[in-house]
Amino acid sequence: MARFYQKQYSAMDRNGVRYMADRLELDIRRPLRTFSKGMKRQAFLILALCANTDYLLCDEVFDGLDPVVTEAMKNLFGKEIQERALTVVVAAHKLQDLEDFCNEIGILHKGGLLLAGDMREKAGTMTKIQCVFEQDEPLMAEHPSIVRCHRDGCFTTVIARGKKEEALENIRQRNPIFYKEVPMTLEEIFMTEMEENGYDIRKVLQ
Repeated sequence: MARFYQKQYSAMDRNGVRYMADRLELDIRRPLRTFSKGMKRQAFLILALCANTDYLLCDEVFDGLDPVVTEAMKNLFGKEIQERALTVVVAAHKLQDLEDFCNEIGILHKGGLLLAGDMREKAGTMTKIQCVFEQDEPLMAEHPSIVRCHRDGCFTTVIARGKKEEALENIRQRNPIFYKEVPMTLEEIFMTEMEENGYDIRKVLQ
């Protein structure tokens, strides 16, 4: 397959294929037809990366890969993006697949672009706080700075927009047993932005 790719892509890096296959413990001497679904996906991703194109278009790029291999492939993607002028465009339903190496996210729904941009930048004015109260504390959704508030068992998770210290002070005034600022996931940023833009997240995710 590397020899075939080389006929199509003059900059094909066959040494890179060997290096990446060795990193992922794929035996390049075995016929592809004997590979499992996950191993085939790894092989095709290696070939795509080593074709040395300027753009790489991927659809559900990590489908069929176990968590360990997914992490290894993300590292390979990140290395290639840093070392050369590679633009990767990925279509995915699992936002966590994109979190580690995608800079810009676009949300498509029914053929239209709902939201696009740097989600981390959009989250710059938001603070996520996890807290525990001694007694059942009424949800704080009525506070103007609170954009999301969710209780799961004894934990209450609050996402507030505005100055971080003001959000933390709002929690402290309620005398929690425990509270801590934690990083927001890409999915939480997405859902918060969607809701603030007036979209019913349950319908969008159907």
